[in-house]
This record gives sequence, structure tokens and C-alpha cells, in this order.
Amino acid sequence: MPINEGNVVWIATANDARSIPEPLLSRMNVYEIPPPDRDGARRIAQAIYADIRESHAWGARFPETLSDAPLDALTRALPHGMRRAMLNAFGNARIDGRHRVEARDIVIDRQSRKKAMGF
Repeated sequence: MPINEGNVVWIATANDARSIPEPLLSRMNVYEIPPPDRDGARRIAQAIYADIRESHAWGARFPETLSDAPLDALTRALPHGMRRAMLNAFGNARIDGRHRVEARDIVIDRQSRKKAMGF
């Protein structure tokens, strides 16, 4: 059955375009997105903190904004790892009896990083 794919738009992501076969890559527009700079990473971390805090009733016990030291600690993580690190940081703070996340609560787990996605 004939199909008109003239209006179909596909989006693909990859951590490394070198692993995409050339016949497929030649049919794509490639856009490289650099990792965020320090200020961008801090904004992302603050947004993740706010999202987690506002999504749970217990979040109201924590301050609305994250202080500088934990924000700086989170900039060591890639954006997709920040959420896990932040969830763990909330837990670490509570285990220690606090309603404030500190830099020592931020643990960037680089050992469990998954292999890069490829084709």
C-alpha cells in the first residue's frame, strides 16, 4: 500500500553521531547541543529542586530555593543525572534530621552511568 510520508517528521537523539550508520545520517539534519554552562546548570538544578519539592507534600518543609553550595555540587552532574541526585539529596537530608539540602547530601553517581545510546 503506497504511503505519502511527505508530512512525517522524525526526531532521533544520540550521544555520539559517529555510531549512526552513514546512510541514515545522510538523511538527517544534525544539531549538536552543548552541555549547559555553570549558570545554565544551576538554573536546571534549581528547577529540578523546585519541581521535586512542589510535587510532594513533604517538600513544603524545605526552603523554596536551594542554596549556593548544593547548587554548585549539582553542576558536576549532567542534567539527566541531576534529578536522581536531587531525590537522593532530599532523602539524605531527612535521614540526617534536616529540612534543608546541603552540599554533602549531593552524591553524583558516576559508577552507574549507562552506556551511551547508539545505533
